[in-house]
Amino acid sequence: MSDNDANIPGSYHRPPRPVFQPPLQGFEHDQPGLMPVYTLHPLWCMSLMLGPKDWENRKAPPPRTVRDRRVAFHSGLHVHTPEEWAKWRAIAERARQLGQTVPELRQGELIRGNIIGTALITGFIDITHGTSIADPWMEGPFCWSIADKRPCLPIPVGGKQGVWYVDAARVRAATEEYEALQQKAAV
Repeated sequence: MSDNDANIPGSYHRPPRPVFQPPLQGFEHDQPGLMPVYTLHPLWCMSLMLGPKDWENRKAPPPRTVRDRRVAFHSGLHVHTPEEWAKWRAIAERARQLGQTVPELRQGELIRGNIIGTALITGFIDITHGTSIADPWMEGPFCWSIADKRPCLPIPVGGKQGVWYVDAARVRAATEEYEALQQKAAV
């Protein structure tokens, strides 16, 4: 996001939280012990949590209760059509041309029906005002800025539309276990 984005009508953006923040701070919100969750279609959820997608496209700005907060992302049960795969491949190809590393995703390998990670919602841009967008993942009309993505071991849960809540301790434990496995694999 450029310095000029702050002047875009309808935009709200705060830089990601400082690097020195405790690693899993922010797992609880206005509902004690619970973490907000958003369900996404599997292609987009996996691109967000495991790839270069740093924007979530929605029809409205993020609710104030999740701005500058950590939320969980749930990969829904949706089975993508050939047209949706073609759209994703076109976006992924544009992203690769811009130097982004995009994971190869295949229909049978998508994680469905699980929370697969958490991230901070750090702001949004309303692109209905004719804003020039260089990032292929931004489609709008409201692009939520996503930062500090933390994948976790898959947590099987049924999804819902809109924001819903899960036990924050369960998500925290799955995130810590995933990060421990990643550290072991790196050794």
